[in-house]
Amino acid sequence: MLWRVTHIIRMENIQFNVWAIIILLGAVQGLFLSVYFFLKKENRASNKWLALLLTTVSLHLLEYAADITGLTLQFPVLIAITYPLLCLMGPFYYAYCRNLLDKPAKFSYKSILHLLPSLIVLLLMFPFYTMDANTKLRSLQTMTNGNSLKIPVEQLVFMGCHVIQTVAYIFASFKFIKKKKIELKDVSSDVVVIKKLEWLNQFNKLFAVYFLLYFILIVVLSFLNKYQVQLDYILLLIMSVSMSAIGYSA
Repeated sequence: MLWRVTHIIRMENIQFNVWAIIILLGAVQGLFLSVYFFLKKENRASNKWLALLLTTVSLHLLEYAADITGLTLQFPVLIAITYPLLCLMGPFYYAYCRNLLDKPAKFSYKSILHLLPSLIVLLLMFPFYTMDANTKLRSLQTMTNGNSLKIPVEQLVFMGCHVIQTVAYIFASFKFIKKKKIELKDVSSDVVVIKKLEWLNQFNKLFAVYFLLYFILIVVLSFLNKYQVQLDYILLLIMSVSMSAIGYSA
């Protein structure tokens, strides 16, 4: 998030800490798994969507690692560069569920609607992306107040909308999985199919728990109105570990 850049705005050189290394390793591991699923021949359509999901999360983790090490201060073009991608997590996850349990969905013009939130964020962020480096850094410095960092209302709104959008996709995935479970219960005793259903149920729960924690973070930050870097570290660490577990279990 933008405020974590302001947390290290006074850094003069690139610095690594334990959190940055752990998150960086999680990102690299996620990208490795993404390549693996892109190339995997079994369940090819669904694995592509899982690869896209892992790539999206991994790129965000890379940006986060760049933020807390101070790399984004050296290259301001990287600041908040993955914001639009966050709104693709829900659609990619939903597409993965549908393609794993059903025939690969055909592309239609309605499919573009799933990309709309991401495009809206891109348009809203476009003025910031097109700022020159010094203007970007000055705009971030306005968020600091002494040693405390005030969180912009717009940031909290974005986080809330992101949670609502992704939870909607998680709920839609849950309904789809439940529907397919009922359909397949009496017509299939295939162990592979049963394992897919069990796996998706676990995946859905894990995804839901992560976004519940994310929502709690928003509530806490809203009341504090001050950035607590430790909360952000813990949440991203959970994301890093979760994505690795998901990738190796799929």
